Amino acid sequence: GAAARCGELLTSAGYDVKSVGNVDDGTVYPETLVIYKDDAKEACAQAVVDAMGTGRITNASAYYSFDSDVLVMIGRDYLPTA
Repeated sequence: GAAARCGELLTSAGYDVKSVGNVDDGTVYPETLVIYKDDAKEACAQAVVDAMGTGRITNASAYYSFDSDVLVMIGRDYLPTA
């Protein structure tokens, strides 16, 4: 539910949400992360955090692999709006 609502929020804010899903291994993150691949997308990641009202941006480094500009990992701190 939370991922779908987050996707809807970002879509309504004008973002092109490629997909929404759950973490395969069931990990629950303590905080929401908005991950970007390269420095050119750092400002985009910050704009997503601003639109969501929560989260921390971080560089993907070698830890995350994804095909979009940013990846949102919802954590316990994310409280979706109704």
